Amino acid sequence: MGEARDAVFSSRLQSIDLVRGLVCVLMAIDHVRVYAGIPAGGPSPDIFLTRWVTHFVAPAFALFAGTGAYFLGRRLGDPRALARFLVSRGLLLVVLELTVIRLLWASHLDFAEFTLAGVIWMLGWCMVLLAAFVRLPARTVKDLARQSSQQAA
Repeated sequence: MGEARDAVFSSRLQSIDLVRGLVCVLMAIDHVRVYAGIPAGGPSPDIFLTRWVTHFVAPAFALFAGTGAYFLGRRLGDPRALARFLVSRGLLLVVLELTVIRLLWASHLDFAEFTLAGVIWMLGWCMVLLAAFVRLPARTVKDLARQSSQQAA
């Protein structure tokens, strides 16, 4: 059992795991702030800086979701299998956001006052969208990204 664990550990990129762990810690700090009732602007510079730094967390989650999809795609070697995984996992995240996470975060499931969905919702729909992109040639994805960045500028 130890050899299998060591093989998995040695095949992982430790730098990615380290940054992912840092991102999770930053998000946990911000969630503690929310549950403690401290406003986002904060009464002190350290609270303000904590909130400011956590603005990088959601983009980091998206980056690592894409990175994970890339590594899984390489391991699977089958774009169809990767697309199926991304759609099923993405839709699961959307459902979890609307049910379990909403219940835990807002303490109710009243969708009459539904104002926004969170990072899990965004990640779910991005995975569904990514499932459509995994079958495209890399050159096409690159061209789409270039056009998108030129329109944003």
